[in-house]
Amino acid sequence: MNQGTNDQVEVLAEVISELLSEDVTVSHVERQVRDGVSLFVVEMSYLPSTDSSHRATRIHQTGIILQDDTLQIPRFALWPHSKGILGKLISAGGEMPDINFDDSLAFSNDYHLFAWNEEAVRILFSQDVRNYLARAPGWTVRGDHSRILVLKAGKICKADDQPAFINDSFEMLALFRKGEKGLDEQPQVRRSTEVADVMLAAQKMGGFQGAILRKYLNRIAVTNDEIEQFLAQPKPRKLVPMGLRRQCIGDAKPLIAMGVVLLLTGVGIPILFALVLSGTDRYIGLPVGAVFLIAGALTLFLSIQSSRRKHRIVCEGDLTSGHVTAVERTNTEINSKRRYHLHLAFEVAGVARKTQTNIYSGIEQAKVFQQSGKAVRILVDPLDADRVICVDTLVITE
Repeated sequence: MNQGTNDQVEVLAEVISELLSEDVTVSHVERQVRDGVSLFVVEMSYLPSTDSSHRATRIHQTGIILQDDTLQIPRFALWPHSKGILGKLISAGGEMPDINFDDSLAFSNDYHLFAWNEEAVRILFSQDVRNYLARAPGWTVRGDHSRILVLKAGKICKADDQPAFINDSFEMLALFRKGEKGLDEQPQVRRSTEVADVMLAAQKMGGFQGAILRKYLNRIAVTNDEIEQFLAQPKPRKLVPMGLRRQCIGDAKPLIAMGVVLLLTGVGIPILFALVLSGTDRYIGLPVGAVFLIAGALTLFLSIQSSRRKHRIVCEGDLTSGHVTAVERTNTEINSKRRYHLHLAFEVAGVARKTQTNIYSGIEQAKVFQQSGKAVRILVDPLDADRVICVDTLVITE
């Protein structure tokens, strides 16, 4: 088994972070190839995002990544059920929907299986897959396209235990290959995740988390008919669907209000110091007030400029077609939503261009466009061609 290179460490950290939806650090990688499958034994750690406590403990564990380019499996997440009081508390908060099987009660009792695209994952998890996992409870498995991540929560695998761990992982891979044949026999079953899948899963999710997700999706979703009618308008486009407006332009009022408050504070502090203090002490409020004035002015300027620019792209942007060249996960979260960099290649006014833009939703759809090479529609800022909106990665319902 060969030790992984620094580049492999970085790539695998990003891959595992994506599969686990955590910011994972990889400290050590060992690689081998068996029957055309690349296998990586990974020492990794992360601070669980589900634990908001300042005393949260960093989790250290060993994982195995299997890279099989012949695989094309739907994305899924499997982990052991939380039992007892903890399990009840998690369920009350709104745990992700659980796919259960009436003919595999042991599996369903021991494991929580989640997927946005339930139909495809039900086929992938054949009876053989479920029986194998039920015989040895405790596995955590993530899968997406050609990759499978296998681990046991919080478990560090010692050198003597690695051969058995690797053999178990390859047995799972062989079973998932058989499960994928079931998908091959039903070509009408879609393997990718679409907005309709997310909407359906949100309807099934209970608790306050489910309510929040449903409210968010209902607030920003825009129908395909609304998109088509919007794009068919001559520029400047005046009728902007509310869902499209919320996704692309947003609401700058809170930031503008914050800027006004900072400005008023900057004016009020020197006055307050002058009234309360005497002598030279009263001038202390001047530099403090200046800081608030500058912060307020910058907040107002940037929020107004950003709102105007987004409005200009939506209403006056040049519509062109292009391709998604990369979807890059970042370590940044805004309002608990992960930021991704969407890399695009397109042509406008006869000039080939490349740019990137930030996206917080439509990630799965963007990856489908990247892998398929299918063209996407892009709105380009008429004043700055580096600023764009990719229409087809928005949250669009049927």
